[in-house]
Amino acid sequence: MPALIVSCSGHSKMFILDGTTADIGNGVILVTGIDSRFDRFDTILIENGKFAYRCDVDTLTPVVLLFPDGKIEPVFADKSQKSCLFSDSIGKITVEGTIYDLQYREFIPAMQNDTTPEQILHHIDSFISIYPFSEVTPYLIFRYCVMDDAISLNLLSDLIDRMSGQMKDNVFISEVSAGLNRQNSGIRGIGNYPLNDTSYVSYAIGSLFEEDNTLLYVWASWDKASRQIADSLTAIGKRYAKKSFSIAGISIDTDRQRWMTAVREDSVSWNQYNDPKGWNGKIADYFKISRLPYFILLDKTHDNAVIYGNDLDEVVAKINLLPDTKVKQGLKDKKNRRKGRKEP
Repeated sequence: MPALIVSCSGHSKMFILDGTTADIGNGVILVTGIDSRFDRFDTILIENGKFAYRCDVDTLTPVVLLFPDGKIEPVFADKSQKSCLFSDSIGKITVEGTIYDLQYREFIPAMQNDTTPEQILHHIDSFISIYPFSEVTPYLIFRYCVMDDAISLNLLSDLIDRMSGQMKDNVFISEVSAGLNRQNSGIRGIGNYPLNDTSYVSYAIGSLFEEDNTLLYVWASWDKASRQIADSLTAIGKRYAKKSFSIAGISIDTDRQRWMTAVREDSVSWNQYNDPKGWNGKIADYFKISRLPYFILLDKTHDNAVIYGNDLDEVVAKINLLPDTKVKQGLKDKKNRRKGRKEP
C-alpha cells in the first residue's frame, strides 16, 4: 500500500519522495518543474523496483516525473515533508503526501474518456470552481495547455481571466499570463527585429506592414504541415478578398537554400520573410511558438494580436469579422519601406 505523509526533521528545506514501482524493475525517471520554482532537470534511478529522491524546495512546488515507459505523474513537493509513490503491476500510479496529491487523484477519472478541447476546458474549469486556490490548477494547465497543447491560447487566456486574484498571483499562472500579455501586444516589443526577404535584404519587422490587419504565417520548409497549409491560406485569401487583411509568411528555416527552394515550389502570392535564427530567434521566442504552423492575426496598429495559435479555423473566424475592405496580399513595396532597411 502507498505510505502516508510523514514529516521530516533535520533539513528544513528538504523534500523526500520514496517510491515502489512494481511494473518497472530498473530504469531512470526524469524530474522537471513547471515554472521558476524548479527550473532544472534531475534524474531518479530505479533499482529493483524501488527509488528514493531528495531535493530542496523553498515553498510548495509542483514537480513532474517522466517515467521510462512514457507515463507522466505530478508530485507536489513541500519543504520538510515526505511523500510516497506506488506504481502497481499494471502501471497505475498513486502518490500520497499532500492534499494536492489527493485533489489530483480526484480529477483524473473525469478525464479518462474526454479528450476534446471543450471537454478538457470544462473539467479544468469545474475543478477550479471546487478548488479555487489549489496548486493542482497550475499543473493541469501545464499538462494540457503546454505539454499537450490541447487548449488554445485564447481559451487559456479566458480561463485565467476567470481565476481568483490569489490564483493569478501563483508563480506559474503569473508567468503564463506575462507570456500571454506579451503575445497580445503584437509586434510592439520586437519592432526593430530584422527579417530577411527573398533577396536576403534585411528589414526591421516593424517597417514591413501596411496600415491593415495582417495575418503572419510562421512556417518552415522542413515542416510538412506548414507546407500543406499554404493551399488553405491561398483559398482563404480568395474567399475573403474583400476583407481588410494582408498575409505574410515568416519562415524559421536556418538553411537559406532550403527555404528559397520551398518558396519557389510553393509559389504563393504573399511576401515571404525569414528569421535565420530559427527556434532560437525572436519570432519563435516572443510568441512562444512550440509547434508549426503558427498564425498571428495583428490589428491595424500591429500593437495588438487579435488572435494567435495553431488553430487556423479560429483565425478564419476572426477574419470573417473584419470589415470589408480590399485585401492586400502582401506587405509594403520595398521602395516604401527603405526606412526600415537593415544593412546586411
